[in-house]
Amino acid sequence: MKALFLTDNIPAMDMLALVASHLSHSWDVSFIHYGGLAKQDTAAIDDSYRKLLGGRPMRYISLKKHSKKEINRVLSLERPDILVLTREETTPVEPLFLELGKEKGIPTLLVPHGMRVPNMERVWEAEGKFARLKSLTKLAKQGYRKLVRNPISAPQLLRTGIFRAMNDFKHGGLSRYDRFSKIAVYGPAMREILIGEGVSPDNVVVTGSPKMDRYLTDEGKDNSLPVGDKVLLLTNYFVEFGLWNTKQRERFILDVCSVVGALSSHTLRIKIHPVSEDIRDYENIVRKYDLHTELYQHCSLSELISECDIAITTTSTTGLEAMAAGKPMIAYNPHHNVTAYGNTSGAFLAYNVTELFFALLGLLKDGVSKDQREMAAEFVYQQAYIQDGKAADRIVDLIIKTVEGSENN
Repeated sequence: MKALFLTDNIPAMDMLALVASHLSHSWDVSFIHYGGLAKQDTAAIDDSYRKLLGGRPMRYISLKKHSKKEINRVLSLERPDILVLTREETTPVEPLFLELGKEKGIPTLLVPHGMRVPNMERVWEAEGKFARLKSLTKLAKQGYRKLVRNPISAPQLLRTGIFRAMNDFKHGGLSRYDRFSKIAVYGPAMREILIGEGVSPDNVVVTGSPKMDRYLTDEGKDNSLPVGDKVLLLTNYFVEFGLWNTKQRERFILDVCSVVGALSSHTLRIKIHPVSEDIRDYENIVRKYDLHTELYQHCSLSELISECDIAITTTSTTGLEAMAAGKPMIAYNPHHNVTAYGNTSGAFLAYNVTELFFALLGLLKDGVSKDQREMAAEFVYQQAYIQDGKAADRIVDLIIKTVEGSENN
């Protein structure tokens, strides 16, 4: 049996590496990378994949062109029994793999790279009657930034931009999940969301995320005691997505730095998004205001989370990872962006710099209450299922069952 794992970035490959490693004991496994095709990125991408694959018996292939002909050539050459993806339909590549895979009778499995917020449609609806015009403006700005920063080739940028615009107009900015044979979702909450959007219940299986397999918390830990003061900020790509302007991001960083600087004896660590953000934006802010921070982008998120005492984010799935690792998490949301971290999430909520100050001060003085700890545990279960380190094993079982079911049909 053979599985093709399709990824367009290093974090996605990192998430699936454990699944692929377990499966490779009895299957032939290959990774297809279809991300940025800019020449200057190729060497860095190749190096990252080799490091992640290590000595595992797996191959890595880079898709040469984002065309139907090239994808058909790869599928005919590789002859996989299943395609495993981490993205829905966010570029022209995923629909082509789904379409050609279906023609060849190849089942597909989606392993989402992030949790799903139940009211994501608000992001679209909140823009009002000019939503589509604003969406096109955001896409144009994103494209310009990508072209200037050069992480993407011009032809790929044009194809992706046209696809994104058409997809937004057809589906109201929401991703499609109804074309996959199976979906391995983070937790029960995401399963209910997808079923509510029309995906067949038989096709949505709760497995947990292999991202969380790195974190096994100490169930007996007394979180009512004061916690340490090593703070990790996990940023979001709001500027790149068109939800914030650069001044709002700058103010956000200054807020967090000022509060952490006043209350913590350690330097604030900032982990920016590994794909969608540019570390130079943050380096400029640090230099401009002479901030004492440590910036990270292409490094082990699990190590940073394990070493911190408290995490701060706004909407990122990385905040869920921190909570799965048993870390208290502050959701700092000064612009009231759509987020899963609400009043019953177990996260500590702050909507301005004063609330952020007192949230962090309370954590440092009083720790986490029993009620807050129980809410956080329930939230983690609903969003990320059982934290037993076996999500990758459950996904391997689902891959095998999906292929067996396809062969029996």
